[in-house]
Amino acid sequence: MICKNCGVELEEHMNYCPLCGHPVEKGPMKSPEPVKVEGETGENRTYSRMWQLNIMQKRKLIWEVITLVVLSGILAVTLLNFIFDQSITWSVYPLIFGLGIFAYASAFTFLYGKRWWQTLSSLMITFLILFFADYADARIEWAFDLALPLELALYITGLVLYFAARKSQHLGFNLIAYVFIAMAFLLIMIEGILSLHRHQYLALDWSLIVLISVIPVAAVLLYIHFRLRTNPDLKKFFHI
Repeated sequence: MICKNCGVELEEHMNYCPLCGHPVEKGPMKSPEPVKVEGETGENRTYSRMWQLNIMQKRKLIWEVITLVVLSGILAVTLLNFIFDQSITWSVYPLIFGLGIFAYASAFTFLYGKRWWQTLSSLMITFLILFFADYADARIEWAFDLALPLELALYITGLVLYFAARKSQHLGFNLIAYVFIAMAFLLIMIEGILSLHRHQYLALDWSLIVLISVIPVAAVLLYIHFRLRTNPDLKKFFHI
């Protein structure tokens, strides 16, 4: 479906346009004619074409394919490891990451439309993958001290950028500036977390240099953005 007000592509379950908020005018639903395929036993079996499925049915179909591929790969790798080594050793890591892919696919399929639940579930799944990867050697070394703080720093940076973009009435050069500033602060958090993990004290060096270098660039981008809002002609703005 297409929004009649702004022309953005809509999904079938939407009642309002996510871009302009215009109500979606839905006509009477027509049920597509099923495709009949003659089976080996002579029985008629009814199938639906791929393009006749709605968005949720397509997502479930993709989830089923991903599940089949991932579980088959995990089983094959585990069997090979057991056959050649008579024990489960290196196949633990493909098992962990394969189950992680399955969990991601499940979360983004069955929590479709629930962005906050998807974000929280992806945060938990990512940490569990890193935790079990650390615990694969029967000891926990970096999962809580290093992986969890780095993951939280990354997610916090992403959320700040998301809200900054949502609050901005006009997106342009300001979005690039926001990304530069956010990345600079993310590097500060990364260097701080690494220094605390290695030396047990906070030491900031190269990340501050990056921040100082980024601030003038971001300021120029913000200046260009706000000037273009009042004078959208680029030739006049740059005196060409």
